[in-house]
Parts: sequence; structure tokens; C-alpha cells
Amino acid sequence: MTRDPLTDRAPSPAHSAQVAVEQEDTEDGLPVIEEYPHAQPWGVDTRRRTAVLWPSFLMACVLELLVFSFVDPQSLHWVGGASVEADPVAVYSVGFFLFWAVSALSAALTLLLLREPEDETSGHPARRRFP
Repeated sequence: MTRDPLTDRAPSPAHSAQVAVEQEDTEDGLPVIEEYPHAQPWGVDTRRRTAVLWPSFLMACVLELLVFSFVDPQSLHWVGGASVEADPVAVYSVGFFLFWAVSALSAALTLLLLREPEDETSGHPARRRFP
């Protein structure tokens, strides 16, 4: 029996059973966790959307805090000089969604630029060749 290198003890039977469960693979090669038998792993598109929307959401939160700590929504004016006659909560909400949209656009463009070109014959990402 192998010993745990961190604790220098033999693993417990519960740990051995968990490792055995995690080593069972589905047809797509991902591990099955016994506690959640109906849970499906995220697909590539879901992971890409999450990689764009979650960091942009966090950035929108930070921008909202920074901008509206210095800007009073009731003192805003349109480009023509007329004051913005909206509820401050509406201004905060519109500002947040604008910040989120701009941050998401930036993250999506970054993800697009990081994509690997596909090989024309196989459809798989081509290997990069550096000079």
C-alpha cells in the first residue's frame, strides 16, 4: 500500500474509495463523481462563455465602485447640457451593464485572438511553428 507523501501515513479507506470513484471515466474521458451522478461536465462553449462573462462581471463591479465613488448620478448631464433626470438606481444599473458589456467585449476579443488556427485537413488546431 502506498503512503501519502505529505502525512507519511497510509490513506484511509474512504480516501481510497473516493480515488477509485474519481478514476472511473465517462465516454468523454471526464471523471464521474458518485455524489452527483446526473451532473454533466461543462462543454467547451459554456467554458468559453464563463471565461468571458465572469471576469467581465468582476471588472464591471470594480468599475462601478470606482466611477460612482467620484461621480454623483444626480449631477450628470447629457452632451447637449440637459441634466439626466433619472433615478440614481437606474443610473447605477445602466452604468453597471455598460461597464459589463464593454468588459465582456474586451474579453471576447481577447479570446478570439487567442484561438488557434485550424488545420485544413483534420479540423484540429494547427501547431504553431516559431521561427
